[in-house]
Amino acid sequence: MLRAIELTQRIGDATVLRDVSLAVAPGTVHAILGPNGAGKSTLLGLLAGDRRPQSGSVQFNGRALADWPLTQLARLRAVLPQRHELSFAFAVEDVVALGRLPVRRGGGAHERAIVDAVLRATATDYLRGRPYTALSGGERARVQLARVLAQIWEPTAEGMRLLLLDEPTANLDLAHQHHCLRVARAFAAQGAAVITVLHDPNLVLAYADRVTLLCCGEVVAEGVPAEALTAARLQRVYGVPVARHDGAGAPWVRVASEQLGALASLAPPADV
Repeated sequence: MLRAIELTQRIGDATVLRDVSLAVAPGTVHAILGPNGAGKSTLLGLLAGDRRPQSGSVQFNGRALADWPLTQLARLRAVLPQRHELSFAFAVEDVVALGRLPVRRGGGAHERAIVDAVLRATATDYLRGRPYTALSGGERARVQLARVLAQIWEPTAEGMRLLLLDEPTANLDLAHQHHCLRVARAFAAQGAAVITVLHDPNLVLAYADRVTLLCCGEVVAEGVPAEALTAARLQRVYGVPVARHDGAGAPWVRVASEQLGALASLAPPADV
């Protein structure tokens, strides 16, 4: 279990998170949703242990996150950041193998088998021999997902594994967005906990078990997506009219463009 209790974080004079609490159980995908500047990436950084909260605490597997030795934490927790720069022309399979550096066990054959399994799971096997620097932005994002999965691919008796993804679908086309989140769900089904920052409410409704909806650093709603993501809440958070459609399968939402009114003119003012 990962548990955050009343996290508050300030940057300068601005409070970017205020009294945020959540709990993430093994075997689940927990989404963090909200507009730009809501505090999503800051919250993910606190849950990963990359930042220390100014007040509140994070408990991981029954122990304060700050008390975990980094080498031990690396066997259980992997983080995919928004930005991942690599300027060397490593082959893709070598980039994925970098994820194994903190946790290498067994011999070379064992490690190669893990890299092979992760490449297959993320549908990046066909890229394995390509130089990373020659890949498109979307291909690089998928390879980086494979790298962090490789880090915690194996279950361990030390506790629940935790995968944290910061906007993993941002550079992906429609098909690969859904594939990425199917991979996350499959990984959670092995007993891991997955926390992912997303921007699309429909992806949250389709793939997440629970959601924390943030706005202005505060929790607006937390719970099962179909219950938490009401049209009224989304409209209040995003400031646009939202229509929600419920029927067979997962509900889905859309911007009610017919209620937006005429767009403001893009022409410059006459005195410019």
